[in-house]
Amino acid sequence: MAKAKPTSLRDDVLSRIKVRRRGFLPWNQRLPDDLRAELDAIRDEWQAGAIQSEKRGLAVVIAEIVAERGHQKPGEQAVIAWLSKKA
Repeated sequence: MAKAKPTSLRDDVLSRIKVRRRGFLPWNQRLPDDLRAELDAIRDEWQAGAIQSEKRGLAVVIAEIVAERGHQKPGEQAVIAWLSKKA
């Protein structure tokens, strides 16, 4: 069976566009959704003062645990910057 051709030049052009992202995704966006949701909740609690920890100490622990769970270990400064961002 022959493949149906787009009905217009516009449809043909749009059907062939490949969406590509430039650059690298931030460390947290490369993680699975469930892990990212847990990390976001930890960040929210820390920002609210519910987790009593210095920013650097928390960042180091987060980086270690992410690596222990089989993902690429993020840099300490990247985690610190992420912790500082408002949700």
